[in-house]
Amino acid sequence: MKILNKVALVTGGAEGIGKALCQRLLEHGTKLVAILDINADWETTATDFLKSLAVTKFDLFIVTCQTKLNYASVVFNLKILGTCESFQEAFDVHGQLDIVVNNAGLIAKDNRKTIEILLLAVINGCLIAEELMTKEPRPEKGIIVNTSSIAGMVVQDTNILNSSYFAAKHGVVAFTKSLPASADNFSKDLRVVAICPGLVLTNIFKKQDVVDDNVMTKELDDIKEHVTNVSVVVDAFILAIEDESLHGDIITAFGSEGIKVVT
Repeated sequence: MKILNKVALVTGGAEGIGKALCQRLLEHGTKLVAILDINADWETTATDFLKSLAVTKFDLFIVTCQTKLNYASVVFNLKILGTCESFQEAFDVHGQLDIVVNNAGLIAKDNRKTIEILLLAVINGCLIAEELMTKEPRPEKGIIVNTSSIAGMVVQDTNILNSSYFAAKHGVVAFTKSLPASADNFSKDLRVVAICPGLVLTNIFKKQDVVDDNVMTKELDDIKEHVTNVSVVVDAFILAIEDESLHGDIITAFGSEGIKVVT
């Protein structure tokens, strides 16, 4: 799929990997990028995009929590992550949705919240997106990309991730791989791919409540040589979007190993 003039929606797009991806999509000429993020400060987010983007004209659609103000294109209220209403309103701007990225994440000791945000929101996001993206006949296949993690591929000894995080990320991989082949009758007008990044240092680690901050700092320092640059991860997302042969596939983006497609 060519990104030019497409409409994209990215959950968790106000920070970290999601923000970097939104910036890349805008630079590639998307018609609109809708950002769904319950943690977003809409004014700060919009200003950051204006400062960092090479392009000067773009439509940015920021969905935040308990905020309804105009900026660039439109900003509206999001009360529950991944609700049908928020996807619908993003769709209604241009009557189309071509790229959906289920990327919202967290590291939390609350097991229920972890599963809801990291796995159930992905499943709901895919099914809601499928309905909207196939309302009308498509000239080309739409793409849904789900963010998993290298923790969704392997289980490693760690002091900073709990078992519900591993379970959720493994679930995203299994869901993505099985969706095209299962009894769900997933639309043949869409593709779905999962991205499994290695360790990327974002604010998600600063907001975690699994371990003491000092423990987290030491643990991250001990494994800093394995850090993956966010630009490599964004390259993996772009590959998933542009390569129309990928469907039900997993793409890893891990440190010095770079990007690999895993079938």
